Amino acid sequence: MIEIEVEMDSDVLAAESARTAKWRFQAEANDEAERLLSSQPMPSPAEEINMNDL
Repeated sequence: MIEIEVEMDSDVLAAESARTAKWRFQAEANDEAERLLSSQPMPSPAEEINMNDL
């Protein structure tokens, strides 16, 4: 019984660590996407119309 509980504890810790790493990676990816989008100049409505005509 004690060995099983120790193994389950380590599995839970491993799962929590993986979840935290995934969350951190997603947060960094979101930050990078926001940075890239905010650095792009937004086209004016006239430019959008011209681009759609192509």
